[in-house]
Amino acid sequence: MRTRMRMAAILIMVLCLSLAAGCSIFGGEAVEPVDSDISGTIKVMYWDEQSFMNKYGYLFMAEHEHMDIEVVSTSKLHSYSPGEVPDLNAAYHKLIEEEKPDVIMVGIDELERLAADGVLYDLEPAIIRDKFDIANIHPTIIEYLRMKGKGKLYALAPTFTSQALFINKDLFEKHGIALPSDKLSWEELFLTAMRFPVTGGDKGRIFGYDNGEYRNTPYNLLLTVADAMGLKMEQQGKVTLQTPSWKHAFELVAQLYKSGVVQVGDLPKTPDMSYTEMWMLDHLFQAGRVAMTMGDPDMLKDLSQIDEAEGERTFNWEILNAPTVSSGQSRNFELNEVFAVNAHSPNLEAAWEFVKYSSGDEIARIRSRNPDEMWSRTTHMQTKDSKNMEPFYQLSFDRNEMPANSRFAELPQLLETVITTELNEVVDGRKSVEEALAAIELEAQVQLIQLNAQTE
Repeated sequence: MRTRMRMAAILIMVLCLSLAAGCSIFGGEAVEPVDSDISGTIKVMYWDEQSFMNKYGYLFMAEHEHMDIEVVSTSKLHSYSPGEVPDLNAAYHKLIEEEKPDVIMVGIDELERLAADGVLYDLEPAIIRDKFDIANIHPTIIEYLRMKGKGKLYALAPTFTSQALFINKDLFEKHGIALPSDKLSWEELFLTAMRFPVTGGDKGRIFGYDNGEYRNTPYNLLLTVADAMGLKMEQQGKVTLQTPSWKHAFELVAQLYKSGVVQVGDLPKTPDMSYTEMWMLDHLFQAGRVAMTMGDPDMLKDLSQIDEAEGERTFNWEILNAPTVSSGQSRNFELNEVFAVNAHSPNLEAAWEFVKYSSGDEIARIRSRNPDEMWSRTTHMQTKDSKNMEPFYQLSFDRNEMPANSRFAELPQLLETVITTELNEVVDGRKSVEEALAAIELEAQVQLIQLNAQTE
């Protein structure tokens, strides 16, 4: 009996010593107990210091008066000589090694790599210990981050970007066209757009569809549709364009431009036009001349400002869910800032305190009033300009998504000229879709070889 009691006492002492040393009985280092008077300076990776302070820093330090933040700017990653082909991935890892930030801002593919290399701290134990509410963070975002962490949650993402379909209800009514359903496919969207007239001069004619500022070209629309369908130009170092899926995407875009319901190029401007008049020619939906367009919350701000300037609502508009694809599994959102704790940080608790705050309820309550920011925490989802924001929160992703190959990330940009040329050939009836895809794939293979040579 005494022997058993002695062994039990020894076991308790061992457990207590282990916990006091910050070790978990389940293996690995544990997060130390919360200290309400956490102090000191932490390093946080971000785009630049001023934008960080405006968005997070001042609010965080107002809540944590004994803590200070040093910003490790990632802007230096984009400083390189003209003609130089930078290895951004290598530069990113070098920045982490040299600056040793406590909080790492990670791209979604870096999240996978850094987690696999043991650079990132598993947040789950701290979340459980602090009873930190992740139930009100968009479940699709949490699921996506866990998938990228191979089942573990290594990071949180305070904000995201998504798009919805904006429609001009007045134009639909004027031309006797039924309003589209809230779950439109890309094929249905384009067919609806092609029901609008294509007559009229530059000053007054309307357009069935517009892909948005700077994106209203055949090249950009093809990338928009292909991305929605989960299509990639490169798979495991090989170009894959001559497939039924790419052919379908190519045919959809070519058919739409052939119909004439999309404005191609810039509308002509004259020296006597005001700034507002010229701006409206570059933003045709906001000007009331487009039936449907894809847009992010920035569009809400534009429309609201126009109505305020006019003193009344210029036209009736609505927000619908973004077009879907048959699989329904393509990723239709981007995570703007993904914050993770450096597993080798000497300030684990302070670093976690920032990550927790940046995805917490208080900052979402304050910042969600800004109409052009989408916060992952849905508790404070706003109704903006009397419009329901739910379409922006209809998020999905491909659960079989493969990590992007950063070596070939610029391939689509390198192919802009050939894609534009070949699409125009199809639109003008001089080439078949099959011939155009073959020509693009040939050029893509050349560019792929050159990218391989540059990074070896």
